[in-house]
This record gives sequence, structure tokens and C-alpha cells, in this order.
Amino acid sequence: HIRVLEYYTSGKFMELDLTVVKPNFNKVVISGHNIENMEIKVRVDGELSVPDITEVITEKYSTTFLLKERICPDALRLEFHNKFIELYEIEVF
Repeated sequence: HIRVLEYYTSGKFMELDLTVVKPNFNKVVISGHNIENMEIKVRVDGELSVPDITEVITEKYSTTFLLKERICPDALRLEFHNKFIELYEIEVF
């Protein structure tokens, strides 16, 4: 389940509904182009928050978020601040 929403006043974001799969993870790897300044948020019981991130590793075509502890959110939200982006893959570990 993927909901893709775009708001012109707050930028672009994609929210992935994880209620069916319910993964438990502490690492998020997003592969794409022009995503170096993106952010992630999680939704638990309807509340949107920023997870505790210990490190962000930015490479030419990927951004990796290492989280302080394992989480099992209802949704994962990717927020983009660039006008044009390309997404290739989203992985959680």
C-alpha cells in the first residue's frame, strides 16, 4: 500500500503504508537521484514523528538512515526538498 501525496506549500512527500506487512527495522536505504537532502518520518497510531537517527550516509545515488533502535511503525514517510527526484528502490533492514 503506497500513498503518494504532493503539497505545494510544504514540498513533496511519499508515505508508505506498512500496516499490512509490519516490518521491524533500524536501517532505511533509499536509492535514487537528487535525494541527498531528503528526510524520513514515521507514523505510529496516527502521530507523525522523526525517528531517532544515529547516522545519515549520503552517496551519489543513495541515502541511508541508521536508526538508534528498531522500530515497527504504521507508515514510513519520505520528504523531498528538491524540485525533481527519481526513486529507484526503498529498503528497510
